Amino acid sequence: MKRTLAFGALVMLAAVGLVGCIRLPSIPGQGHPAATVPAGTQTTTPVSTTSTLGPDAVATATPATTGQQPSANAVPSAALHTPKIGSAERKAILDTLRPPVQSTLHQPVVFKCDVFKVELGWAFVRGTPVRPDGGKIDYRKTKYKAALDEGFFDDGFAALLRFKSGSWHITKWEIGATDVAWEPWADDYGAPRAIF
Repeated sequence: MKRTLAFGALVMLAAVGLVGCIRLPSIPGQGHPAATVPAGTQTTTPVSTTSTLGPDAVATATPATTGQQPSANAVPSAALHTPKIGSAERKAILDTLRPPVQSTLHQPVVFKCDVFKVELGWAFVRGTPVRPDGGKIDYRKTKYKAALDEGFFDDGFAALLRFKSGSWHITKWEIGATDVAWEPWADDYGAPRAIF
C-alpha cells in the first residue's frame, strides 16, 4: 500500500514537472503568452515618419501596414471630441485626406482646421488648405480656376471620414463650395449630427 502511494505521488510530481516545462508561444514584442491575448487582437510595429507639412503632420509613430489593426491610440474614442494636434488619431485622419486633396490641387497642402470633431468612428473636418509655408493655394493651376474667375469659389474645405476595418476612409469631401455643402451629410451617410 505504501509503495502504491509513493509511486502515485512520483507519477503526479513527474506530470506537474512536465506541464511546468511546456511554454506557450509568445507574440513578438508583447512579452506574454499568446493564450492570454483576446481573440481577434492584432499587433502592429510602430514606424517613425517625418513630415514637413506643418503642425497637423508632425512626426509621430505610425503603425506599419501589414494587414493588422492600428495601435490603440489611433483607434477613435466613441465620445465626441477634437483630436489634439500631434495625436496619432488626428494625423491618421489628415493623412487620409491629404492625398486626394493634393492630387486635385496639384500641389502640397497642409490643413488649417476650424472644425475637427470625431464621434462613434466618424470624423468631420472643416477649414482651409494652405501651402506648407502657410501661403495661399494657387487655384489658377487647378480645375477650380473658372469658378474662381466667376466668383463662385470659396477656398474652404469640408470632409467626412469614417473609421472601419482598422483605418480611416473618406466618405465625402468638398472644396470651394460657396454654400453649406455638408448640411445633408448626416442624413445622407448616417453620421452623428454632433460632429457637424
